Amino acid sequence: MPHQPPASPAKSHLSTTAPASHAQRASAAIDAVVAAGVSAAAFFLYLFSLAPGLTWAHQGADGGELVTAAIVNGVPHPPGYPLYMFLLQAWLAITGLLMPGADLIWRGALLSALCGALSVGVTYLTARHLLRRNRRGMLWAALAALAWGISPLLWQQAVIAEVYALHTLLLALLGWATLVHPDKLWYVVIPVALGVANHLTFVLLLPAAFYVVWSQRKRPLDGQPDNQPGTAWRRMLPVAGVFGLGLLFGSMLYVRVPLVAARTPPVNWGYADNWSGFWWLVSGAAYRGYLFASPATSVLSRLAAWAYTITAQYTPVGLAIA
Repeated sequence: MPHQPPASPAKSHLSTTAPASHAQRASAAIDAVVAAGVSAAAFFLYLFSLAPGLTWAHQGADGGELVTAAIVNGVPHPPGYPLYMFLLQAWLAITGLLMPGADLIWRGALLSALCGALSVGVTYLTARHLLRRNRRGMLWAALAALAWGISPLLWQQAVIAEVYALHTLLLALLGWATLVHPDKLWYVVIPVALGVANHLTFVLLLPAAFYVVWSQRKRPLDGQPDNQPGTAWRRMLPVAGVFGLGLLFGSMLYVRVPLVAARTPPVNWGYADNWSGFWWLVSGAAYRGYLFASPATSVLSRLAAWAYTITAQYTPVGLAIA
């Protein structure tokens, strides 16, 4: 028999990596299908329980004002929600062409349903990554996403015209970017920028997100081992730069506020076409007293309200499991 030459390193490498790459692509495709499935399930659940019109249910007293501000191109209550206003105006225009006879408030609630449902799919992708070494990871991730989808607070906000369903979607995207792709820093810019432009409480999560990204970036700089002095701090600089860019881009969307306020629309909180009015609006000065000027006698009642909220969301059984 003629002597068979040994396989070249390149061929040997291809033979071992190609199946793995194919398996990874197949797994990613399956995960995409499952994520779309849980999102669709949540969307139809919200669709069939959508508020038919203006309602004060589920703390939804702002729905009428938000939709009105979008229609008249106005400035809603602090901090002005520029991202939500942009999206709601575009959404009402598109749905107005597709469903011209549909109630305006119902169409605003439909946007909430879509955002809430998308947050369920993103939650699945994040949980699936965290459970990637678990043999039943796909099942547990799907159950986690669906549990999030039917949690009382999300369900309530996904069926009314409000800013919080979009808020949950952006929070889910921040979790996906920081936990699944901490090595791809540019993935973080988009949820940070959009989250800051939607609701300023988003800023409260950024220190934790920063720490997660910084701690998971394992590639040493310039070939230095991690225990070299200054390596960890040098690795912090690009992370800080990316988060700074996100904050900068998000703050730029607030330019909408003075531009719109200058036209004196019917809904014009703060008359924010000047610096004092603008700062009053975006800093939430109207609500600051609820946090910093609350009497000591209300502390226990607030703690009780927080405890009730947590128990209602997770249920006693969920709290016991946690």
